[in-house]
Amino acid sequence: RFHGQKVLETFLLNLKTKERFEIQPFVLYDNNGMTKLEYWIKTLDFLSKNKYQYVISAIGIKDQSLKINENIETIWFLAAARVSPFIAKSDSVFPQNQFNLKNVYLFGSFDKSGYVDRGQLNLNEIDLFVKEEDSQFSGSSFAAGKIAGLILSQRSGKNLIKNIPGTFLLKDSR
Repeated sequence: RFHGQKVLETFLLNLKTKERFEIQPFVLYDNNGMTKLEYWIKTLDFLSKNKYQYVISAIGIKDQSLKINENIETIWFLAAARVSPFIAKSDSVFPQNQFNLKNVYLFGSFDKSGYVDRGQLNLNEIDLFVKEEDSQFSGSSFAAGKIAGLILSQRSGKNLIKNIPGTFLLKDSR
């Protein structure tokens, strides 16, 4: 749960608006730090029954069966999943595997050397990258919190992810 707290703190530090936001945290991991398909199904069901404008997520589950309902107008800001002891480069991780939907945005990060982190999944599908500025919290999870805060600070209708200061398209990286 500390991870979600860090994403939220990063988001709030970068949210520069007087507009009010209601924040609803979802816990998708049990006390043992494990996630289950049933937790995700319940959360998706809840989201389909309630109107939320945005979901910011820096977690996922290895699954190909889960789908984001395209009829829900919620915009998803997601950390690009990353190779780890539990995730292989060939794994399909939900909700990041929904990158082809128009309401899903993937955010990535650079590594400590200043290059795009090549360990991120769906690298060619990542919409924006950010350079890390927090020595205590990094990677695409940091990117999700930071970029979501920057975007929601200057929303501009159809050009939701255009011209966000401090972010980079892949072609802008070294």
